[in-house]
Amino acid sequence: MKTFLRYTAAFFAAVLLSSTLSSIFSTQFVIAGLQSVSVDIPIGTRISMTLEDFAIFKALLAVISACFLIGFLVASACIRLVGGHRNAWYMLAGASALVTTLLLMSWQMQLMPIAGARTFFGLITQGISGAFGGLLFSMYTNKLKEAQ
Repeated sequence: MKTFLRYTAAFFAAVLLSSTLSSIFSTQFVIAGLQSVSVDIPIGTRISMTLEDFAIFKALLAVISACFLIGFLVASACIRLVGGHRNAWYMLAGASALVTTLLLMSWQMQLMPIAGARTFFGLITQGISGAFGGLLFSMYTNKLKEAQ
């Protein structure tokens, strides 16, 4: 039971990290887009926009939780069946699960749900946020495996 709770805590820490990074990256790409058309955005406005964009945080938590659940289960199976480095599998799982989910949502809704992911590089940063979540999960759960 104690191990289950620790894995659950690791999972939610990974989701929280990726959701936070995803929101921040998205806001910064939107701001960069505005600046590319000569809109002046002072640092105070940049910070307030970043904080205000955490309004989508609940939705991000739900979406990232769902895609990480599937991605991390696949990564776990790959580690057992194929072998390789745990960190690499979980980073790949986090990144690909988040990017795939966003692309599927975009295809279904005919609009990318995260404004900052509407460009190729914006989508890449969403993958990076997923990779960091996967790395955090891998590192934390690896410590649990070593302790057993």
